[in-house]
Amino acid sequence: MSVQVKFYTILGKYEDYEYKLRELILRIREQVKARGGDPEKINLTMIKVKEEALDLIYKYVRGEEEPPEYLRSLVEHLKLDNISTLPAIVVNGRKICEGELIDLNTLERILVEEIKTSLGIDLREVPQVKREQVQVQQREVEARPYELEEVQRPVQTSTVERRTSEVSVQQQVQVARPRSRETRRPTVHVSSVSRGMPSNCGECIYYGFSTRYCFLLGRKVEDINRPPCHRENL
Repeated sequence: MSVQVKFYTILGKYEDYEYKLRELILRIREQVKARGGDPEKINLTMIKVKEEALDLIYKYVRGEEEPPEYLRSLVEHLKLDNISTLPAIVVNGRKICEGELIDLNTLERILVEEIKTSLGIDLREVPQVKREQVQVQQREVEARPYELEEVQRPVQTSTVERRTSEVSVQQQVQVARPRSRETRRPTVHVSSVSRGMPSNCGECIYYGFSTRYCFLLGRKVEDINRPPCHRENL
């Protein structure tokens, strides 16, 4: 099923009405599409007749004379739609007006009813697709009002005196990388564990190879063979 609108008009006489009628059909097609229908099923056909030829065509329609071949199709359409005077509008074979123009608001109401009957689409209802989109957007806002970021904090250890007799590593702590653009902390590489005071920084867990830095004393290490924690180097 489809909705066919035919406008029999007089050439150059109702141009403003023709323009507004086209706008009405385009708007209705968009509304049908928004409700999941096929806009191609709403069609408008305009048949324009020159004013000086009207009297002759009316005679052909009344059957007073036989129309020439080039006018035969037009006369047959007028007879089929029961049109004897222009302008006229026909919707799905039903004559809506003849001899005068119908108000476009009235015509729109007629088309809305015809679309509901022929296509099963009620243009007076809110499109289902749009309601679902609004619900989805609301759910997204409720589910993500803000973003949380979990950061694992390093294990806090007790204060270590400068002279440590024995150090043991019990666990390796990984700190989650934050998303912000903060300066990254240097990575500590542990090579081995030494009992007592190490003979060089390479054996100490507090020495960072990539930074050449002692994280226990907070000092730069110039020579790993001369640990800054030794008494003579303090």
